[in-house]
Amino acid sequence: MKEYLDSLTSNKKLQCILNYCFGDYGTQPRKAPLFIGLALIDHFRKGGVFPIGGSSKLTMDLAEPIAARGGKILTRANVLQINETGGNVTGVTVLPTGAKSGGKPFFIPAKKVVSTASVWLWLEIEMNKIEMNKIEVQNCKLIPF
Repeated sequence: MKEYLDSLTSNKKLQCILNYCFGDYGTQPRKAPLFIGLALIDHFRKGGVFPIGGSSKLTMDLAEPIAARGGKILTRANVLQINETGGNVTGVTVLPTGAKSGGKPFFIPAKKVVSTASVWLWLEIEMNKIEMNKIEVQNCKLIPF
């Protein structure tokens, strides 16, 4: 992206404006492929949207029906294990990451657990639990995003 913008203009302010969405692709413009920068510029060409009340408003609105049905949404904790007995979920063991948490793992009982972890991460964890000599895997490679 940087090389293209350098060839386009020497105006640093204009280059900065054209790189305004570099945070969306997770690297510095000098390291980013041109097509990613241009794809994002095209994506936002007709404008963008943002929820009234900020991005946390999405979480709050999703949390209300869960709480109304007795569910809980827990944050600031790394899930160490989804516990199960006989194929049924019994809860999760978490390691809290909050400043006042103490940092000790603890078990949270639950009849149902909804995970937002990447399916690729889950598959990698599950595949590591299986003895690989008991299954045949051909041309299969998990590539994390």
